[in-house]
Amino acid sequence: GNSIINMYAKCGDLKNAFTVFDMMLERNVTTWNTIISVCNHRNCIKDCLQLFQQMQLECVMLNELTYIIILSVCNSSSALLTGREMHARLVSSGFERNIAIGTSLISMYNSCSDLKSARAVFDAIPAHNVISWNAIITGYVELGHAEEALSRYEQMQHEGVLPNAIAYICILKACCRIGALEKGKRVHAQVSGVNLHDKNTILGTTLVDMYAKCGALGKAQEIFDELEIHNVITWNVLITGYAQKGHAEETLYCLEWMQLEGFL
Repeated sequence: GNSIINMYAKCGDLKNAFTVFDMMLERNVTTWNTIISVCNHRNCIKDCLQLFQQMQLECVMLNELTYIIILSVCNSSSALLTGREMHARLVSSGFERNIAIGTSLISMYNSCSDLKSARAVFDAIPAHNVISWNAIITGYVELGHAEEALSRYEQMQHEGVLPNAIAYICILKACCRIGALEKGKRVHAQVSGVNLHDKNTILGTTLVDMYAKCGALGKAQEIFDELEIHNVITWNVLITGYAQKGHAEETLYCLEWMQLEGFL
């Protein structure tokens, strides 16, 4: 039954997924996790929360995945109360210190613009990995605390946690926000050391954006030329960089090349 629900969900047939769910005489935590996850992927937040309440009424024991799914549902201020209730339950059960659940809590609070609570959860986790570090740094960047994001990034490296592509992208965005060109260059050197930016288009695009917004248009063009793949976002970043700095000729030249590559 769980597999059939999952099959219908992946085929986009929510109606039949619920039909199978309603017909099942016995439903375990996996059944509930599956149907709630289905609703979450379809952005049916109200249905997710109603199902979660029903699951509790049927006295189904929650597992780690249940907590992670529900926390991902509570990623807007409208569901923050449920998220806080989940947090309180996690604290009482000792799950808050679980790195996967703690990271989900951080992401939930970030989405609800509650950076103070996100930071408290992060500090309560006894051991961090790159994913939990990415979550807290992302919160600082997205909520306008770029300097603090850079400080946390340095702390992450000091603790011996190696950044991944997501960490580099996030911290380069922080450099963009405050025009920290020298720090951006140091991050670029780290990225080059692990040979990532020419193969990862999103990371390469973020580097182009960082250099362009910091006024180093020559370097932005150099990084752009090194990328194996260009897409419309990559082109937009470079063109916007030239346009915002008043380089009309380069802007028009890029538009022509973008058109020749089939993006216009």
